[in-house]
Amino acid sequence: MQASNHTPAKTPAKTAFTIVESNGKSFWLKIGAAFVNRDGSLQVRLDALPVNGVLQLRDYESREDYLARRAGSQQALSNVGLGEVPEFGSTSGLRANGHSGAAASDDVVPF
Repeated sequence: MQASNHTPAKTPAKTAFTIVESNGKSFWLKIGAAFVNRDGSLQVRLDALPVNGVLQLRDYESREDYLARRAGSQQALSNVGLGEVPEFGSTSGLRANGHSGAAASDDVVPF
């Protein structure tokens, strides 16, 4: 019997998020993951459905990599004093709505 071409890998290739608006702020809520099948297609597994109909698929980043990147972003922000401007194009430490701040939970990712 031939193996299926739709057996997903164990490590996700993408992470699925929906963007939730609350009190004038945008929060990225992790709701699933996408895995690459043997034939190159994606299998998306969702733990919830986005009520706004918007699904963001981003490259997978391990928790350790995310925390290291976040720590680096926080360090870069602390090095920027009043009147100084971060490097052009830098979005370090900014959420999707352009505001900085810490995440409210582990599943909320500030961009």
